[in-house]
Amino acid sequence: MYKYKPVVDGLLMAVIAYHLYVSGFTKVEESFNIQAVHDMVNYGVFPHETVEQHYDHVQFPGAVPRSFVGALLIAGAVKVVNLATSLFGYDMVGAGDQTQVMVVGRAVLGLANGVMLMRVRNTIDGITFRDKNSKIKGMIGFWFMVLLVSQFHILYYSSRTLPNFVALPFVSFAISQILKGDYSGLTWLAFAGTVFRVEIGVFATIIAIVSTVGFGQSSLGVNFIMLVAGSVYGAIVTVSIDSYFWGKLVFPELEAFYFNVILGKSVEWGVEPWGAYFKS
Repeated sequence: MYKYKPVVDGLLMAVIAYHLYVSGFTKVEESFNIQAVHDMVNYGVFPHETVEQHYDHVQFPGAVPRSFVGALLIAGAVKVVNLATSLFGYDMVGAGDQTQVMVVGRAVLGLANGVMLMRVRNTIDGITFRDKNSKIKGMIGFWFMVLLVSQFHILYYSSRTLPNFVALPFVSFAISQILKGDYSGLTWLAFAGTVFRVEIGVFATIIAIVSTVGFGQSSLGVNFIMLVAGSVYGAIVTVSIDSYFWGKLVFPELEAFYFNVILGKSVEWGVEPWGAYFKS
């Protein structure tokens, strides 16, 4: 089935692109990252006075600080794309084509998610016992991709700047590493959990414990070191970058966890009257 890889890969990217094309508007959970990409691309990141004067989060900070790390990566990629198109006479930013800037930003995220899902497929093909004795190689990886393409949720959101899907390329890469026995994937999961979504760190901890205590596939001590390394590196990255953009010392994901879970104030993000759920 290896010969069909280009077909299913192309189909995967085509479905992601289709969802991007037909669903161009942004929902509220995506707005922080997409606005941050807009501000970074249009105004730059230095000096700090630029952030204070032009960035949207200064006027609309939200319930808790959120991380700029994902937006910074996407904005950097958009800048590279804009530089390339400028060589052919079209400067998106200079032309003030903000819709195009946002589409390119979402396309970059969709591409990253698509490529990392392909990496997971390649890992599945590499560890499949069936392939050793079968005349048809890559069968499970092929059907994994067919399953992905036939579903809605992951591919629809792959190009949308929710924190979950900004984190997904890191998670997919980490899972591909762990599946082939490389537990440095735990470091990537811990990093993503520290920067983007704390639940990913919980997921990494469960894998670390189950793979050692449950199956004896790895060393608990080594796994602990991997988790600590990813958490420390993630903390350094998010605190240094996000403190710059927020203009104060912040640890966004830790503050969000404290706000939502410890204080139980997630309601302050906004709710609908209970009757609205039944009417909509």
